[in-house]
Amino acid sequence: MSHPGARGIEETAGRGGGRARRGRTALLTGDGDSLAFDLPSRGELVIGRDPGADIVFAHESLSRRHARLLLEPGSVQLCDLESKNGTRIGARRLVPGRAEALRPGAAAELGAVLLLVVEPQRGPSRPRTRETDADHDPVITPALEGLDDVLKRASVTDLPILLLGETGVGKDVFAERVHALSPRASRRLVRVHAAAIAEPLFESELFGHEQGAFTGATAAKAGLLEAADGGTVFIDEVGELPASIQVKLLRVLDDRRIQRVGAITPRKVDVRFVAATNRDLATEVARGVFRQDLYQRLRGVSLRVPPLRERRDDVRILACAFLRRVADDKRFSEAALRALSRQPFWGNVRELRNLVERTALLVRTEQIGQADLVFDAATAVPGSSPDPAPAQASQRQQIVVALEKARGNQTVAAGLLGMSRRALVYKLTEYGIPRPRKTVRKTT
Repeated sequence: MSHPGARGIEETAGRGGGRARRGRTALLTGDGDSLAFDLPSRGELVIGRDPGADIVFAHESLSRRHARLLLEPGSVQLCDLESKNGTRIGARRLVPGRAEALRPGAAAELGAVLLLVVEPQRGPSRPRTRETDADHDPVITPALEGLDDVLKRASVTDLPILLLGETGVGKDVFAERVHALSPRASRRLVRVHAAAIAEPLFESELFGHEQGAFTGATAAKAGLLEAADGGTVFIDEVGELPASIQVKLLRVLDDRRIQRVGAITPRKVDVRFVAATNRDLATEVARGVFRQDLYQRLRGVSLRVPPLRERRDDVRILACAFLRRVADDKRFSEAALRALSRQPFWGNVRELRNLVERTALLVRTEQIGQADLVFDAATAVPGSSPDPAPAQASQRQQIVVALEKARGNQTVAAGLLGMSRRALVYKLTEYGIPRPRKTVRKTT
């Protein structure tokens, strides 16, 4: 998303006496906030929290005037301005006042903020693929334009992208968009749903196995990472990865090699990683549940997709777009659109899309009125306020309602919520919700 402290490129370029043309871009990202900033071909730009800086990014780890970019055609240098939390390129901390080269695609750390300078993409246009087909493109509303701008510029790099956000906000759709906009679009996008793979099968599924590696391995099998060679791997619910797999995945990110179960020699793979989670990974790191080094490697660019209740004006736009995709001969009445806009949509965009598709299927008339809307009792909370609520409180309410709907059956409730049973059990503990007890029916 665009950072509220960003300044326009015309204003910045004006200090050098000319209008900058679209070329290199600076990407800054930290804790889900991000900023894409067009860079002039030459000049000096100060980065920091100070409103008077050339590139303003209001992150608490940045100093008011943290670092300076020195730009020339074909050259980018970075200089630390005696910042409190320091500036690093790789593992090397910069000496204040001494400029060092920042090559295209290399990430620098300004405090806890990552800085990446991206060169403009060149080359012929790509043929359209499934991911670029209009029926599968995400609906980019005004509230998401800033996020999408950062995503498009980050897509042309090989830097890992971490998508953050609640269940149902569309992280998987944005992962597809990253792949579709990248130079890897003609190769495979392989999806790994971390919460859906049984832990004993994880290593074989991800890395593959050789014949005879274990009982039942009657033939060699390539893993998901090997199948994605040249393309993109999307790891959904990455916070669910078992600790043993986290170690092995970190090794792949570091040296781009995998080793099948039972193999002696590793194989080289060329993949780009996109990960998504509805968990607060920084908190998971502090709890010792998720590895710090893996978290740092995955969040090359971290983007937070806001919940639908934080962008209520998007409900109308999305509802009409989803309806056109499934029934372009139908229209919502104004009363129906107002009713949709009042809903909290705890299930986010997924809930809205499902509601529109159910309604379009059941309504025979061309116009869909307010009374025709088919709400899901598992997610539409009766009497709930449309005002924005804290994320944790909303998800807790979702879980309580889903358990009531499922009469305490945790597997059914997890299905209603769009998560695994293991993830639901974790959430029950996190939110202090008593686990339903199994009841034994007496027979007479």
